[in-house]
Amino acid sequence: INWNDPANKVIAKINAFYPNPGSWIELNGTRIKIIKAKEIISKGDPGTILDKKFTIACSKNAIQIIELKKEGKQIMTAEEFLRGNEIKTGLTLNWMFNYLLKIEYEGTNFVGWQSQKNGKSIQDSIEKSLKKVFGTKIKIMGAGRTDKGVHAYSQFANFKLKKKIDNKKIFLDSVNFFLKNKFISILDIKKQKDDFHARFSAKLRTYEYLIINRQGSLSIYKNKAWHVKKKIDLSLMKKGAKLFEGSHDFSTFRAASCSAKSPLKKIY
Repeated sequence: INWNDPANKVIAKINAFYPNPGSWIELNGTRIKIIKAKEIISKGDPGTILDKKFTIACSKNAIQIIELKKEGKQIMTAEEFLRGNEIKTGLTLNWMFNYLLKIEYEGTNFVGWQSQKNGKSIQDSIEKSLKKVFGTKIKIMGAGRTDKGVHAYSQFANFKLKKKIDNKKIFLDSVNFFLKNKFISILDIKKQKDDFHARFSAKLRTYEYLIINRQGSLSIYKNKAWHVKKKIDLSLMKKGAKLFEGSHDFSTFRAASCSAKSPLKKIY
């Protein structure tokens, strides 16, 4: 939320994502999603909490929060939230910009995308480079998690930042300076809506599996393809691949903690 916007525009943004409305703010280190709010005629510095009723000043008038939810929790009324959470009048809320990165990497020497204790990951390398650029710790959310040794042409990840990135070229040059020896490249950066999430907002994921069927060993494609010396029956493989196409129920493949809304997936 940009508190420098007038109250009616802030409320319009909160309601813009129907049937899943809401915009995120951060309060005392806790992420809170405003689900419903109303406009109040009031004055104050933009982003400032004006009273104990959770009224927040905008550039023109203010909004009073009616419903909200903590990250990972159920929706509650502002009154229910205020019973167990003290808010400080006069506190100024900082809004954050949401940025999407397009990433390319050679994954041979990494344990995978996700941060792990047993070795260096793509996520850790990028987060360390972003910290060097901005001087603050930044967590990135990937669109998917590649395994050990897997490469990517177009991996995506988003992150939140209080600072606005005005010059894309300077940013790309700076972050890639710290990544160039790791065979990771940030190809592009774009500003996204506040509720965008690289994983949960993704519409499609494409995976490429390369098999080289020949006697001679791999040179250019070493660590990038599966080398099969025995002659492959290509027509039989194509016939087998057809069995995977279409919609399937992957219930038996997902963990108990899986957050996907449905086990039904379509393979093209």
